[in-house]
Amino acid sequence: MHEFLSTWYGMTIFIAFDVLAGIALIAICYRFFFKRLFDILFSAVCLILTSPVFLWVYLKYRTYKKSGGEVSGFLRRDPAVGKRGETVAMTTFQTLAPDGSVAGEYGKGMQERKVRKLPRLLDVFWGRATFIGVSPVCFADAAFLDEEGELRYESRIGLISPIPEEKKQGLPEDWLDAESRYAHGYTLFWDIKVFFGWLLKTIRGEKAEEAVLGYAKSLAERAIISKEEYESVLESAAEEEKEFYAPQNKGTV
Repeated sequence: MHEFLSTWYGMTIFIAFDVLAGIALIAICYRFFFKRLFDILFSAVCLILTSPVFLWVYLKYRTYKKSGGEVSGFLRRDPAVGKRGETVAMTTFQTLAPDGSVAGEYGKGMQERKVRKLPRLLDVFWGRATFIGVSPVCFADAAFLDEEGELRYESRIGLISPIPEEKKQGLPEDWLDAESRYAHGYTLFWDIKVFFGWLLKTIRGEKAEEAVLGYAKSLAERAIISKEEYESVLESAAEEEKEFYAPQNKGTV
């Protein structure tokens, strides 16, 4: 064995075997350990690299406040139904004034520079979200998910959707089913494929619009649910959102 490893081809085979064994171990344990580990490591690196942007935005925010501008805090947290069906807070830079309008030049600048969603790296680091995962679902849409649709709760909300943009142009239930299948059976190689697909589109400059699911609204428009059912769920969802935002309205970051 020693003589075999002392040759260049022997050492090459040995290293290749170790690499393949490592990849196999990561692939087997990816769903239960390594996906979360990679989220923590990569989000930490991204937060360190983008920390000057966070500082710049904070200084712009303080300057705007000192000049008399009104803005509802530094960060904004919006509710979504995430893993295990629990309500999670998705974080962005706040760009709105207390009355709901864009907060002057500060708010417009954040939106135009497309840095508003940068704080979602914090959500990934703390486990509220993941780099690749299902799209956020609001309270109203979540109320109408069937058993197959609820499979999406096996994945955290993702910054990158596993579903290609062209597949999001059809019926909402088709999109839900596709993401549910991903959430139930995602693998290391599936995530690698999604990531490089997203990276290629980003390099090409292909803009991906943030999709709004509108599942409940779609069901109501097609008379799959009654108008009364839809309005009742909207009222319940509005109450849930009101309870979620109440602490933020009392005091903002």
